[in-house]
Amino acid sequence: MGNPFEEMEPKDGFHIFPHELGSMEISLHVGLYQQGVLDFDHELGAASVEVYACSNPEPADYGARNRAWLAAEAICRYINTGGSWDELASIIATMQRMIPGTVVRDGWHLFDTYVDTEGNHTHVFCENSAGRVVRWVEGEYVDTGLTLNDLRREAEEEDVEEEAANSQVRSSPLLRGPDHAGSGEADGGDASEVREPDCTREEV
Repeated sequence: MGNPFEEMEPKDGFHIFPHELGSMEISLHVGLYQQGVLDFDHELGAASVEVYACSNPEPADYGARNRAWLAAEAICRYINTGGSWDELASIIATMQRMIPGTVVRDGWHLFDTYVDTEGNHTHVFCENSAGRVVRWVEGEYVDTGLTLNDLRREAEEEDVEEEAANSQVRSSPLLRGPDHAGSGEADGGDASEVREPDCTREEV
């Protein structure tokens, strides 16, 4: 029996990728890469399927998109490693016995969630009204009373070369400047520039 990995490219498999149309729309798509190229599915009549979309997004909508990104990316990785929908459904049903429907943090919304250059899962929450920021690094610490400017200043002091050296780490859009939401096209095209939202519920 042949080795199924011999002709495989590192990028092959199901993957999630974002699209952005300036500040007008944000979305997530799932597609299948074969031989390193996004495959066109003739049955679907498309190269990808939209799994999340929001028009005229507010800051909290970026958080909702990034949260959906977490789930969709995990499912793709699970399927790529041999998982099945039936097995996934069983896992979810079992987990629901312990995990509530959601974790409510009144007055706050998620802005971004990412894996930092140390491999830590990091979540940035914004207060809806006052604009305070909390950064929760799972298993490490929780920073309260921060502002967006605090986080930007920290980012400027970090060695960006360390981040660039590890292509598997998705850095924080919040910490990367104007292109804060990680714009990227599946085919490698230029990403649309977006304005950086503040940490309130006002329109951006």
